[in-house]
Amino acid sequence: MAQYGAPGPLGMAAREELYSKVTPRRARQQRPGTVKHGSALDVLLSMGFPRARAQKALASTGGRSVQAACDWLFSHVGDPFLDDPLPREYVLYLRPTGPLAQKLSDFWQQSKQICGKNKAHNIFPHITLCQFFMCEDSKVDALVEALQTTVGRWRCKFSSPLPLELYTSSNFIGLFVKEESAEGLKKFAADFAAEAASKTEVHVEPHKKQLHVTLAYHFQASHLPTLEKLAQNIDVKLGCDWVATIFSRDIRFANHEVTSRCGPCHSQYHQVQSLAHCDGNVGPKVSP
Repeated sequence: MAQYGAPGPLGMAAREELYSKVTPRRARQQRPGTVKHGSALDVLLSMGFPRARAQKALASTGGRSVQAACDWLFSHVGDPFLDDPLPREYVLYLRPTGPLAQKLSDFWQQSKQICGKNKAHNIFPHITLCQFFMCEDSKVDALVEALQTTVGRWRCKFSSPLPLELYTSSNFIGLFVKEESAEGLKKFAADFAAEAASKTEVHVEPHKKQLHVTLAYHFQASHLPTLEKLAQNIDVKLGCDWVATIFSRDIRFANHEVTSRCGPCHSQYHQVQSLAHCDGNVGPKVSP
């Protein structure tokens, strides 16, 4: 799964480069030399690419541009799985932006520098809202629209800042969303699941664990005091816009550290924006 990180220090920035954004169709700009008023798919079809390959390229690159899709197709000319109909997997995350996001990024860097890498460093700070689910390449635009619609309905319905509590155990440190706010986020995720089922016929299951941001886990026991002290320095009341985003990944690489993101749309919901996991991006942004 491809990884993304907040712009900033080495490591997080490197991961960010692995992500690709999927922009909602109405927000995609036309480029010189492309079919006038045509979608990215229309342009690729006019260039002679088979529909299935064009859709796969757009899904794999987050639909960010015709050029990115073309580059992906040319780089996969010898890929024996190019015409494999296996769909990608998607997931809905809340990703922090603003002062709190910077503080979390600082924690990521400091914890890695002082204590070495642990499992939390495999991905950027986020709150998982659902289980991974599969969606056909031809339905990705509809999936993005489902998130945009949901974000529009939930605008201004969440408390700011999102209340978080620090929790530590022998091999885990995280920030948990307080129960009342967590219930609201779960309802938001359920609303998205219903909208996605209506628009794409995909089945999205809710996240089964308590909603939280993982700070560190699977670390050496001797590092607990240091990691706990670093975590206590995070001011959870700092300003933060949470972005609800859909990320996608190639199911064949589900156990690898590679991810991409499906296009952000600009709706507003301070504690929720839109995210997606994998080599491409799907999704809008939510803020209260």
